[in-house]
Amino acid sequence: MTLPSLFKTCFLPCCLALLTLTLTPYPVQAQTESIRPEVLRPLIAAQELNNQKRHADALARIAELDSLAAANPLEVFTIERMRAVVMMATNDPGNAAKALEKALLTGRGPATDRLALIENLALIQYRQKDYNGAALWAGRYFELGGQLDGLRTAQTQALYLSGQFKSAAELLQQRLADDLKAQRKPEEIELRLLASSYQQLKDDRAYANTLRSIARYYPKPEVWLELCYRLMKRKDFPSYLEIDLNRLMRATGAQL
Repeated sequence: MTLPSLFKTCFLPCCLALLTLTLTPYPVQAQTESIRPEVLRPLIAAQELNNQKRHADALARIAELDSLAAANPLEVFTIERMRAVVMMATNDPGNAAKALEKALLTGRGPATDRLALIENLALIQYRQKDYNGAALWAGRYFELGGQLDGLRTAQTQALYLSGQFKSAAELLQQRLADDLKAQRKPEEIELRLLASSYQQLKDDRAYANTLRSIARYYPKPEVWLELCYRLMKRKDFPSYLEIDLNRLMRATGAQL
Protein backbone atom coordinates (compact mmCIF):
# COMPACT_ATOMS: atom_id res chain seq x y z
CA MET A 1 0.00 0.00 0.00
CA THR A 2 1.28 3.44 -0.93
CA LEU A 3 -0.08 6.89 -0.31
CA PRO A 4 -2.01 8.38 -3.24
CA SER A 5 -0.14 11.01 -5.23
CA LEU A 6 -1.85 13.81 -3.30
CA PHE A 7 0.07 12.78 -0.21
CA LYS A 8 3.51 11.87 -1.53
CA THR A 9 5.00 15.20 -0.46
CA CYS A 10 3.58 14.88 3.04
CA PHE A 11 5.74 12.15 4.58
CA LEU A 12 7.25 13.16 7.88
CA PRO A 13 10.94 13.91 8.24
CA CYS A 14 10.55 12.13 11.59
CA CYS A 15 13.34 13.78 13.55
CA LEU A 16 14.26 11.38 16.31
CA ALA A 17 14.99 12.70 19.76
CA LEU A 18 16.25 9.55 21.38
CA LEU A 19 19.33 9.03 23.22
CA THR A 20 20.43 10.82 26.12
CA LEU A 21 20.79 8.33 28.88
CA THR A 22 22.27 8.55 32.34
CA LEU A 23 22.40 5.21 34.05
CA THR A 24 21.19 5.59 37.56
CA PRO A 25 18.89 3.07 39.21
CA TYR A 26 15.19 3.77 38.71
CA PRO A 27 12.87 3.80 41.70
CA VAL A 28 12.20 0.26 42.80
CA GLN A 29 9.10 -1.11 41.05
CA ALA A 30 8.52 -3.77 43.65
CA GLN A 31 10.13 -4.60 46.94
CA THR A 32 12.26 -7.35 45.39
CA GLU A 33 13.10 -5.58 42.10
CA SER A 34 16.19 -3.48 41.53
CA ILE A 35 19.15 -3.31 39.14
CA ARG A 36 21.94 -5.53 40.42
CA PRO A 37 25.53 -4.21 40.44
CA GLU A 38 26.63 -6.96 38.01
CA VAL A 39 24.09 -5.57 35.53
CA LEU A 40 24.76 -1.91 36.17
CA ARG A 41 28.54 -2.10 35.77
CA PRO A 42 28.55 -3.33 32.13
CA LEU A 43 25.84 -0.84 31.25
CA ILE A 44 27.80 2.09 32.67
CA ALA A 45 30.83 0.86 30.73
CA ALA A 46 28.71 0.57 27.57
CA GLN A 47 27.45 4.11 28.05
CA GLU A 48 30.99 5.45 28.41
CA LEU A 49 32.15 3.52 25.32
CA ASN A 50 29.18 4.80 23.34
CA ASN A 51 30.01 8.38 24.35
CA GLN A 52 33.51 7.76 22.98
CA LYS A 53 31.92 6.50 19.71
CA ARG A 54 33.30 3.01 20.37
CA HIS A 55 29.97 1.54 19.43
CA ALA A 56 31.12 -2.03 18.70
CA ASP A 57 32.76 -2.21 22.12
CA ALA A 58 29.62 -0.79 23.73
CA LEU A 59 27.47 -3.46 22.06
CA ALA A 60 29.92 -6.13 23.21
CA ARG A 61 29.51 -5.03 26.84
CA ILE A 62 25.73 -5.10 26.47
CA ALA A 63 25.93 -8.56 24.87
CA GLU A 64 27.62 -9.83 28.02
CA LEU A 65 24.25 -9.43 29.72
CA ASP A 66 22.26 -11.43 27.17
CA SER A 67 23.02 -14.69 28.93
CA LEU A 68 22.26 -13.24 32.34
CA ALA A 69 20.16 -15.65 34.34
CA ALA A 70 16.79 -14.47 35.62
CA ALA A 71 17.05 -10.82 34.68
CA ASN A 72 14.14 -9.00 36.27
CA PRO A 73 11.85 -6.70 34.22
CA LEU A 74 13.56 -3.52 35.43
CA GLU A 75 16.93 -4.89 34.36
CA VAL A 76 15.55 -5.93 30.96
CA PHE A 77 14.11 -2.45 30.49
CA THR A 78 17.45 -0.79 31.29
CA ILE A 79 19.51 -3.20 29.16
CA GLU A 80 17.28 -2.85 26.11
CA ARG A 81 17.04 0.91 26.47
CA MET A 82 20.83 1.13 26.43
CA ARG A 83 20.97 -1.25 23.46
CA ALA A 84 18.55 1.01 21.55
CA VAL A 85 20.75 4.02 22.26
CA VAL A 86 23.80 2.32 20.77
CA MET A 87 21.86 0.86 17.83
CA MET A 88 20.66 4.32 16.87
CA ALA A 89 24.20 5.65 17.18
CA THR A 90 25.31 2.96 14.69
CA ASN A 91 22.45 3.79 12.31
CA ASP A 92 20.67 0.49 12.91
CA PRO A 93 17.07 1.64 13.43
CA GLY A 94 15.59 -1.81 12.85
CA ASN A 95 17.36 -3.36 15.82
CA ALA A 96 16.88 -0.16 17.83
CA ALA A 97 13.12 -0.57 17.36
CA LYS A 98 13.26 -4.19 18.51
CA ALA A 99 15.17 -3.17 21.62
CA LEU A 100 12.78 -0.31 22.39
CA GLU A 101 9.76 -2.57 22.00
CA LYS A 102 11.28 -5.19 24.27
CA ALA A 103 12.04 -2.50 26.86
CA LEU A 104 8.54 -1.06 26.74
CA LEU A 105 6.85 -4.46 26.99
CA THR A 106 8.39 -4.90 30.44
CA GLY A 107 6.08 -2.18 31.72
CA ARG A 108 8.97 -0.61 33.63
CA GLY A 109 10.50 2.85 33.64
CA PRO A 110 9.16 6.26 34.71
CA ALA A 111 6.07 7.44 32.83
CA THR A 112 7.81 10.40 31.18
CA ASP A 113 10.68 8.19 30.06
CA ARG A 114 8.30 5.59 28.63
CA LEU A 115 6.38 8.26 26.73
CA ALA A 116 9.58 9.49 25.07
CA LEU A 117 10.58 5.93 24.18
CA ILE A 118 7.14 5.20 22.70
CA GLU A 119 7.39 8.37 20.60
CA ASN A 120 10.76 7.30 19.25
CA LEU A 121 9.63 3.73 18.62
CA ALA A 122 6.58 4.85 16.63
CA LEU A 123 8.65 7.25 14.52
CA ILE A 124 11.38 4.67 13.87
CA GLN A 125 8.79 2.09 12.82
CA TYR A 126 7.16 4.62 10.53
CA ARG A 127 10.46 5.35 8.82
CA GLN A 128 11.16 1.61 8.58
CA LYS A 129 7.74 1.17 6.92
CA ASP A 130 6.46 -0.98 9.76
CA TYR A 131 3.13 0.79 9.55
CA ASN A 132 1.19 -1.63 11.75
CA GLY A 133 3.72 -1.15 14.54
CA ALA A 134 3.84 2.61 14.04
CA ALA A 135 0.05 2.89 14.21
CA LEU A 136 -0.10 0.72 17.33
CA TRP A 137 2.56 2.59 19.31
CA ALA A 138 1.40 6.02 18.14
CA GLY A 139 -2.04 5.11 19.47
CA ARG A 140 -0.55 4.18 22.83
CA TYR A 141 1.44 7.42 22.85
CA PHE A 142 -1.71 9.53 22.60
CA GLU A 143 -3.59 7.33 25.07
CA LEU A 144 -0.86 8.21 27.58
CA GLY A 145 -1.23 11.93 26.96
CA GLY A 146 1.42 12.55 24.29
CA GLN A 147 1.08 15.81 22.37
CA LEU A 148 3.54 15.67 19.45
CA ASP A 149 1.67 16.99 16.39
CA GLY A 150 4.06 15.31 13.95
CA LEU A 151 3.20 11.93 15.41
CA ARG A 152 -0.50 12.60 14.79
CA THR A 153 0.24 12.82 11.09
CA ALA A 154 2.40 9.71 11.24
CA GLN A 155 -0.35 7.83 13.07
CA THR A 156 -3.04 8.52 10.48
CA GLN A 157 -0.68 7.86 7.57
CA ALA A 158 0.44 4.60 9.20
CA LEU A 159 -3.17 3.50 9.63
CA TYR A 160 -3.84 4.28 5.98
CA LEU A 161 -0.66 2.62 4.71
CA SER A 162 -1.33 -0.52 6.74
CA GLY A 163 -4.79 -0.82 5.19
CA GLN A 164 -6.68 0.19 8.34
CA PHE A 165 -8.90 2.59 6.40
CA LYS A 166 -11.84 2.45 8.80
CA SER A 167 -9.65 3.33 11.79
CA ALA A 168 -7.91 6.07 9.78
CA ALA A 169 -11.25 7.57 8.73
CA GLU A 170 -12.67 7.46 12.26
CA LEU A 171 -9.60 9.15 13.72
CA LEU A 172 -9.45 11.80 11.00
CA GLN A 173 -13.19 12.47 11.24
CA GLN A 174 -12.85 13.01 14.99
CA ARG A 175 -9.98 15.43 14.44
CA LEU A 176 -12.04 17.29 11.85
CA ALA A 177 -14.91 17.56 14.34
CA ASP A 178 -12.51 18.82 17.02
CA ASP A 179 -11.10 21.43 14.62
CA LEU A 180 -14.54 22.69 13.67
CA LYS A 181 -15.66 22.84 17.30
CA ALA A 182 -12.56 24.86 18.19
CA GLN A 183 -13.03 27.03 15.09
CA ARG A 184 -9.65 25.91 13.72
CA LYS A 185 -8.93 25.47 10.05
CA PRO A 186 -8.46 21.74 9.37
CA GLU A 187 -5.12 20.58 7.97
CA GLU A 188 -5.25 19.96 4.22
CA ILE A 189 -3.27 16.71 4.45
CA GLU A 190 -5.76 15.33 6.95
CA LEU A 191 -8.76 16.27 4.81
CA ARG A 192 -7.22 14.68 1.74
CA LEU A 193 -6.24 11.55 3.62
CA LEU A 194 -9.78 11.37 5.00
CA ALA A 195 -11.19 11.61 1.47
CA SER A 196 -8.87 8.87 0.26
CA SER A 197 -9.81 6.64 3.21
CA TYR A 198 -13.48 6.98 2.30
CA GLN A 199 -12.62 6.12 -1.30
CA GLN A 200 -10.94 2.94 -0.12
CA LEU A 201 -14.00 2.15 2.00
CA LYS A 202 -16.26 2.85 -1.01
CA ASP A 203 -18.26 5.30 1.10
CA ASP A 204 -19.24 7.70 -1.67
CA ARG A 205 -21.42 9.97 0.45
CA ALA A 206 -18.71 10.53 3.06
CA TYR A 207 -16.14 11.01 0.29
CA ALA A 208 -18.29 13.70 -1.36
CA ASN A 209 -18.82 15.47 1.97
CA THR A 210 -15.07 15.52 2.54
CA LEU A 211 -14.47 16.87 -0.97
CA ARG A 212 -16.78 19.76 -0.14
CA SER A 213 -14.77 20.45 3.01
CA ILE A 214 -11.57 20.49 0.96
CA ALA A 215 -13.15 22.90 -1.53
CA ARG A 216 -14.23 25.14 1.32
CA TYR A 217 -10.88 25.38 3.08
CA TYR A 218 -8.42 24.66 0.25
CA PRO A 219 -10.17 25.55 -3.03
CA LYS A 220 -8.13 24.20 -5.92
CA PRO A 221 -9.12 23.62 -9.55
CA GLU A 222 -8.83 19.82 -9.39
CA VAL A 223 -11.15 19.67 -6.38
CA TRP A 224 -13.76 21.91 -8.00
CA LEU A 225 -13.46 19.91 -11.22
CA GLU A 226 -14.37 16.68 -9.47
CA LEU A 227 -17.21 18.30 -7.53
CA CYS A 228 -18.67 19.81 -10.70
CA TYR A 229 -18.45 16.59 -12.66
CA ARG A 230 -20.03 14.64 -9.83
CA LEU A 231 -22.88 17.14 -9.85
CA MET A 232 -23.23 16.94 -13.62
CA LYS A 233 -23.45 13.13 -13.51
CA ARG A 234 -26.39 13.13 -11.13
CA LYS A 235 -29.56 11.81 -12.74
CA ASP A 236 -31.60 14.61 -11.19
CA PHE A 237 -29.28 17.38 -12.40
CA PRO A 238 -31.44 19.78 -14.48
CA SER A 239 -30.05 20.65 -17.90
CA TYR A 240 -30.94 24.32 -17.52
CA LEU A 241 -28.23 24.62 -14.83
CA GLU A 242 -25.43 23.52 -17.16
CA ILE A 243 -24.62 27.13 -18.14
CA ASP A 244 -24.33 28.13 -14.48
CA LEU A 245 -22.19 25.09 -13.78
CA ASN A 246 -19.86 25.99 -16.65
CA ARG A 247 -19.54 29.49 -15.25
CA LEU A 248 -18.67 28.06 -11.85
CA MET A 249 -16.02 25.84 -13.43
CA ARG A 250 -14.47 28.80 -15.25
CA ALA A 251 -14.53 30.93 -12.08
CA THR A 252 -12.77 28.24 -10.05
CA GLY A 253 -10.24 27.33 -12.75
CA ALA A 254 -11.80 23.89 -13.09
CA GLN A 255 -12.62 24.15 -16.80
CA LEU A 256 -10.54 21.80 -18.93
